[in-house]
Amino acid sequence: MQTSEILKWSSLMDELHAELDVEDDSLERDLIDAIGRKKCLALADLKKAVLWKFSGYQARINRVSGLISDKAAGKVREKTKVAFDRSLPDGERIRGLLGDHGGIRGVGGALASVLLSFCEPERFGIFDYHTWNELHREGRLKNDGPSDYYAETYEDFLAALRKIQAETGLAVRTIEKGYYFKNWLRDNL
Repeated sequence: MQTSEILKWSSLMDELHAELDVEDDSLERDLIDAIGRKKCLALADLKKAVLWKFSGYQARINRVSGLISDKAAGKVREKTKVAFDRSLPDGERIRGLLGDHGGIRGVGGALASVLLSFCEPERFGIFDYHTWNELHREGRLKNDGPSDYYAETYEDFLAALRKIQAETGLAVRTIEKGYYFKNWLRDNL
């Protein structure tokens, strides 16, 4: 996609959300504010991120929320503080959040991508199959689809978005939203 088309799709998504007064937007603003203020997340903030990412998928919300222990407040603060440290390499930031890598139990690649995107939208985008599908249609990804939302797959996904960023000068989150919304509309209309 060209820069103007990416901006068009990203803006259309924002306009639709504003017009519909989507509750997810207030959750997103709350999370971005919390990250900016505290440079880490509280357990309650992480649970809001679960609601935001998996909105409309109650079974997934229940499963992920059930994995995140109410006793994990200290670990959530510790791991998100490290993940939001912009001086660290991306791979370390991503893996630090993932439950499979000693991070926060219940946090996988999709949820980790939300947290990093809300922390640093210039460099991170949300890992979602709609964005993946649209990038693949353009031949920007090697694989047909993410076999799973692993750290390595997310890093490949980010590399494709950052290549577009180098071509367009846009924030990675803006690019991701444009690709996401174009594919979401194709699949849902």
